[in-house]
Amino acid sequence: MNSLTFLETLHGLEVKFINLFFKNIPMPQAAHSLNDTSARCLLMLYYEKQMPMSKAAEHLHLEKGSFTSVAKKLQTSQLIERVALAEDRRVHLLRLTDRGTTLAKLILQSYTDHIEEVFQRLPQRQQRDLATTLNQLHQILQDALNSEGKTLIQETD
Repeated sequence: MNSLTFLETLHGLEVKFINLFFKNIPMPQAAHSLNDTSARCLLMLYYEKQMPMSKAAEHLHLEKGSFTSVAKKLQTSQLIERVALAEDRRVHLLRLTDRGTTLAKLILQSYTDHIEEVFQRLPQRQQRDLATTLNQLHQILQDALNSEGKTLIQETD
């Protein structure tokens, strides 16, 4: 497979994953007021613990201004909190509140149930092979980022 085909395949997978796992899953009752971007933000913070607003926007593929309204809504709903860095008050870290963590866990369980349902369509052997391949791809990409001195999401601006 040439590089262009590989990149096109990866991009296509990203779009399909986002559509399948973030737009078409049954949300838990407690999360019905959230749109898919807000749900993705909660899950991102659940895994990353905290991150600067600018990096969160980047990770969610949003402009900073667009993401600000998402963050404000989540903050007003007491699902996240914004904390200014002591060493640079212009940088605000986002992190989940206890309420946000509880909701993120419910959303994660819905996503997990949905993903398992989708992948149950594959025979067990293919499920194992796919999991192995995805883990290898994840490691290759992480190693490439590490060798370039980058991380998937950096902690400071």
